[in-house]
Amino acid sequence: MRALQSGICEARPAARKFEPAQEKPANKTVEAKAPAPQQIELGRSVMGRAINATVHGAGKMHVIVIGGIHGDETATPFVARALAASLEREPAPAGLTVIVVPEANPDGVAAGTRVNARGIDINRSFPALNWRADYKSATRYPGTEPNTEPETRALIALIERYSPALVITIHAALGCVNWDGPAQEFARVMALKNNYPLCPYLGYETPGSLGSYVGVDKSVPTPTIELQTANSMKVVRDNLPALRAAIDHFFFLNCCPHTDKFQVEETKKPAP
Repeated sequence: MRALQSGICEARPAARKFEPAQEKPANKTVEAKAPAPQQIELGRSVMGRAINATVHGAGKMHVIVIGGIHGDETATPFVARALAASLEREPAPAGLTVIVVPEANPDGVAAGTRVNARGIDINRSFPALNWRADYKSATRYPGTEPNTEPETRALIALIERYSPALVITIHAALGCVNWDGPAQEFARVMALKNNYPLCPYLGYETPGSLGSYVGVDKSVPTPTIELQTANSMKVVRDNLPALRAAIDHFFFLNCCPHTDKFQVEETKKPAP
C-alpha cells in the first residue's frame, strides 16, 4: 500500500458516463465452458494452517486478489470468498485466470491479530527495496530480515508462478481506494463502483509491503480496497461490484484493447 504525506484522501472520483456498444450479429461459435475452479495450497502458516487459493479460468492473463493479510481485518476474507463464489457463478472472460487468496495470514485470522503467529506483520516482510528493520509499533514488526515468514514466501511463490499483470489487495478499515505502481486507473474504476474516495497516500510509510514489492519494484498495477467499517453483507454489496469491474476493465484493456464494449467519457477529474 502507498504511504507518506499528510494529505490523506482525494475527493471521490466524478461519475463517468458508460454507453453500451451497438449490438453485433450473434456469434454462432459455441464458447467452451469455463473450467471448474481449482483449489490449490500455496503453503503452510507458522502454525501449520493451509494457505489456500482458488483458481478461476484458464486464460493467459493472470489476476491475483488477496484478502486476510492482516488477521484482525475480519471482513477482508469474507469479501475475497464472495468474489470467488461470484466467479464460480459468473466466470471471468475466457482470456483471464483469476486467483483468489481469501486468507493470506490464516494464523492471524484465527487469532484475530494483525500479525502472524510469530508476531510479524507479513505486510512488512516482503523483500521490497524499501524494506527496513525499524518499526514504530509491535503490530508492524517486520522481523530481522525480509522474507522470513512462510506466509510471505507463499505469496511470493504464487506471484512467481503466475506472473500476474494485476494484483488487487483487500484491507480494512480506512474506507478508501489506494494503489501502488501503475494502478491509478484501476483504483478509479473501483472507486466509481464502491463510492469510496481515492487515497494515493495513507499518511504513513509501508516499507516491505506487498504493494511496495509488487506494485513499485515490479511495476505490476496493485490497487488496494480499504474497506469501510460496516457489517460483512454491506461491504460485499459495496465491493464485489468494484472488484468485478476492475477485473473486467483489465480484460478489456489488455485482451481486447480495441473493444467497443464501453465508450468511456470522463466528465470531470477528481480534485487533487
